[in-house]
Amino acid sequence: MTRMEPSKLSATDDGLSAESHVSVLSAGDDDAVDALVENSGFDVRPVSGDLGDGLDDVDCVVVDCDSRDPLDALSTVREQAPTVPVVMMASSPSAGVLDAVTDSEWTDLAHKGDAGVTATLLAGRVEALVAHRRAAAHARRTGAALEETRCGAAVVDPDGRFSVVDRSFARRVGRDRETLQGRDWRTCFPSAEADRLESTALERVRDDWRWTGGCVVEQPDGDTFYARARIVGLEDGSFVVVLTDPPDE
Repeated sequence: MTRMEPSKLSATDDGLSAESHVSVLSAGDDDAVDALVENSGFDVRPVSGDLGDGLDDVDCVVVDCDSRDPLDALSTVREQAPTVPVVMMASSPSAGVLDAVTDSEWTDLAHKGDAGVTATLLAGRVEALVAHRRAAAHARRTGAALEETRCGAAVVDPDGRFSVVDRSFARRVGRDRETLQGRDWRTCFPSAEADRLESTALERVRDDWRWTGGCVVEQPDGDTFYARARIVGLEDGSFVVVLTDPPDE
């Protein structure tokens, strides 16, 4: 599994920013947790008993593997909240802990050095997992909203790749939606048309956040068709492409 690098996200509905509220449940006893409270601005709540009693409305759980059974703690969290991020702090992580971290995108490991885990390292692990979870939730909501429209719509991430594609969009461009996700948006347009959209429509979107006009769409077999399109920019550099004038169904 590819591990996310700790980084601050720009202020969006679901990304972390300096003003974002993050609640952390701390299970264990480590100086890094105290430092985390002082330096990160996170709302950190200690729990010494059953972890299941404190999982409501929590963004992340930090488990000190040296002061309680880490796998038992992780099992308790996963039974009640399968996608709540968990950061395991360990000086010598067991094979079971390493396997748990490797097998789940919602679990990470913060290695303890001679002086324990630094607050900066721990905050980075928490921040990255929480931001990832919020982004995933945002993508799911966006996808659900797109499915309610009759127009084909897709979200393109800041790297220029489709992150969310609705069924209507995939059908109109003659491609499978799962195949499109992760592909460059230019895939659906002739090269010259993609260059034109890049230099006109997307420049307008970067300046004004919205563009409406006509475009030529290319299907996998090379056939092309004309469509009306609307492109709307999002705060994080992503943009939404909506193909209007849906065909009769």
